[in-house]
Amino acid sequence: MTKKLLALAALLAFAVFITSCGKREEAGRKVRPAAPPKTAVKPAPKSVRPARAKEAAIVIIIDDMGNNPKELDDVLALPGPVAVAVLPLLRYSEETAKMAEKKGLTVLLHLPMQPKGHIKGLGPGRLMKGMSPKDINDILSKDLASVPGAEGVNNHMGSLLTEDKAAMGAVMAGLKSRKLFFVDSLTTAGSEGWRMAEKAGVPFTRRDVFLDDLSDEAYIKAQFARLVAIAKKRGIAVAIGHPRPMTLKALGEELPDLPKQGVRLVRVSEALKGAGSGANAVNSGPHK
Repeated sequence: MTKKLLALAALLAFAVFITSCGKREEAGRKVRPAAPPKTAVKPAPKSVRPARAKEAAIVIIIDDMGNNPKELDDVLALPGPVAVAVLPLLRYSEETAKMAEKKGLTVLLHLPMQPKGHIKGLGPGRLMKGMSPKDINDILSKDLASVPGAEGVNNHMGSLLTEDKAAMGAVMAGLKSRKLFFVDSLTTAGSEGWRMAEKAGVPFTRRDVFLDDLSDEAYIKAQFARLVAIAKKRGIAVAIGHPRPMTLKALGEELPDLPKQGVRLVRVSEALKGAGSGANAVNSGPHK
């Protein structure tokens, strides 16, 4: 009996020892922190290509048309949609306008307006300071009738009249009623033409460069390069030239290279906007 009790006591003591050892082992283990929950890995954002800049564009208007059919042939031979500004009431005004329109060119009435200096070369169908709004509208009607298909008007000379708000207001009223646009040739930095067009709600733009104040090939090409530079900086630029042999020769050489420069020759309609196309262009010499 005694032996049985001793054996039982020994078993109990051994069990207590094993249990205590297990607790000490559990207490001595390092507890690893739970792994953070897995999060979805976001793919790297795709690189966004910047929008391609709009191609620069130029507008070229050839003034003083209507005097000579040969000049029109030379202008029509130019590549691209140059615009033709036709003087009114001349022998070839109507023929020039119709032929240019038939070839798909933009036709403008090159409206004679009084300059500050002499009026030699101003031509018939002129607008003069002091005319009443009715007189201006009547003359505008006659001039437009001699230049069929005209989509708009630009001024021939006009350094005096374009500074007259009342006169230019009457001109713009006539253009608005006929749904025509206005190109301010800017023969004076003080022109009210584009301002009154804006006020009247007449689509308009402004000349940036005169190509041929000098009939010199190097000068004309330098002016053309200036035109392109303005277009690249601002998006679009407007030039005015004349049907002179040197001008047409230079244009015939320069226009085909425009695509290489990322520049387009476009119609006047693409340059029409409410804010005009340039505030820094000023006149020189023979256009006054």
